Amino acid sequence: MARRDKGKEKSPESQSESFDLTVAGTDLGGAVAGEFLTSLIPAPLPIGLGAALGVGCTQTLRYLVNEAKNRFFSPRERRRVMTILGLIALAIEREQKQGRTPRDDDFFDREVDGRTSAQELGEAVLYAARDEHEERKLPYLANLFTFCVFESRFDQGTANYMVKIASSLTYRQYCILALVLNPSGAGLHPAPFNQSNRNDPFQVLSALTECFELYRQDLITFRREELIQRVEDMPLDSVSLHDSGARLCLAMKLATIPSEDVASVAALLK
Repeated sequence: MARRDKGKEKSPESQSESFDLTVAGTDLGGAVAGEFLTSLIPAPLPIGLGAALGVGCTQTLRYLVNEAKNRFFSPRERRRVMTILGLIALAIEREQKQGRTPRDDDFFDREVDGRTSAQELGEAVLYAARDEHEERKLPYLANLFTFCVFESRFDQGTANYMVKIASSLTYRQYCILALVLNPSGAGLHPAPFNQSNRNDPFQVLSALTECFELYRQDLITFRREELIQRVEDMPLDSVSLHDSGARLCLAMKLATIPSEDVASVAALLK
């Protein structure tokens, strides 16, 4: 696809590598919004208020702030949008402090439609965050975008698909994937699964159904070779991640989900 000339002279503002969280928050909703974004900064992280993220990353975040400014959001939606932008800025800055550099392919290059691949993907994550009622998912959606900033192994099509999948899953499904990362010792139930003798059969059935959805999406798999047709027939004691599920876990850093959240899901599947 044709791109604009990368050698074209940029304005002094576009050449700046600093993204200021306070300015972004103020742009999105005034001083209170700026204070909220600033509050996301962990005390040990000397990010100042303007993180040096590199030109490509900074241009992308500024683009997303401008997009958000031109959209109508409810107060709750605006809070989610500010949260995801702050989390992305912090995650990128953290990765760079660890010595990583953003990808050097065409991810940050200008495309024909006036947006870069990074800006297009950022929009997808931004609006996924806006509509996300399970706000515990936001840090992991931010991790997914940050992974794509540094890893060229996700082309644009794959990255967009991963965002679509990640936004469609529930937080409990995130926990299930985190559990499947290391299922040994969890004592998950073999097939067939009989939930009728449980104290909370409806909760168990709901968790099994969410597992089954992950199986149908090729995110998890089982040692059984034949196709599994019913939730009760999943041999959970032999569950493992499918390739796409493993990539999603890596990109979203699902291994960092709080252990108590994972344990609560495991208790339903034993």
